[in-house]
Amino acid sequence: MSDFLALMRVALCEEAPQGIFNVSTGEGHTVAEVFDAVASCLGMSPAEPVPVVPPNPDDVPAVVLDPSYTSNVLGWTAKVGFSQSIARVIGWYDAHGVSTIHSHLQPVPAERS
Repeated sequence: MSDFLALMRVALCEEAPQGIFNVSTGEGHTVAEVFDAVASCLGMSPAEPVPVVPPNPDDVPAVVLDPSYTSNVLGWTAKVGFSQSIARVIGWYDAHGVSTIHSHLQPVPAERS
């Protein structure tokens, strides 16, 4: 959030150039890397390996924003890296008592006896 707010200080100046700017580090991360970073911040490791399934035909292989235009025009670059960003988000959730999980994923059905 600190990176975003720093950019807003620049972008909201009256003399700031207008345009479309990507706000990113320019680095891509897999779902597995995000999972591992969150688990690490929580001090957890899965009891069983997390299954990795092949992508669906309509899955996008990668989405990585290019921040070079933002850097060139506004002089802004991200200062907070991936692991630190994840740790800060987890810390914010802890500090504000957020424990409810919202997900588009379906819960795993209970085993029938």
